[in-house]
Amino acid sequence: PWKGKFGGLSEVGGRRLEATLVPLDSGSQIMTVQLDVISIDPAKPLTGVVQFYLHPTFSQHLRTVTVKDGRASLSVISYGAFTVGAETDEGKVRLELDLSTLPDAEEPWRSR
Repeated sequence: PWKGKFGGLSEVGGRRLEATLVPLDSGSQIMTVQLDVISIDPAKPLTGVVQFYLHPTFSQHLRTVTVKDGRASLSVISYGAFTVGAETDEGKVRLELDLSTLPDAEEPWRSR
């Protein structure tokens, strides 16, 4: 449901939303999804909080993470790909990442 709602870009305003996938089983049925928002502009460090918008099937689909050492990190377990939204800089910067487009997103996880 977040596809297109956050502008469709994972890099905006000197910020980047990244994701790393780690399979929990051999068939890529379940993944640990490591989400990170970082600054890509050394003159503009990331501070404050980042709000992550997960798929509504998560019990807490809106998660607020405090930035530590210039990074906001969140790890979740997922049974399928979804689009993540993130807001930082007091809502002024909106980022979006479709996890199904990641190179390490494999079937059947990618299309669930």
